[in-house]
Amino acid sequence: MAVDCGSDVSFNSTQNISAYDSSDWAQRGFCKNCGSHLLYRLKQSQQYHIAAGLFEDNSNFIFDHYAPIVE
Repeated sequence: MAVDCGSDVSFNSTQNISAYDSSDWAQRGFCKNCGSHLLYRLKQSQQYHIAAGLFEDNSNFIFDHYAPIVE
């Protein structure tokens, strides 16, 4: 699960984040130490989607995206 964080994102430190151009339209971010997936960033809009488990406080999350089940 990822949180849509928009384009105004900053990190306290990036020394342990490695970025990978996974496609023409997105870049993926991983932990340099353990390889855990951290985020993806849409290249055109600079919009970040960050793994929900990385946030200490998730009490303000609003679940408003619906993905229909396809049978």
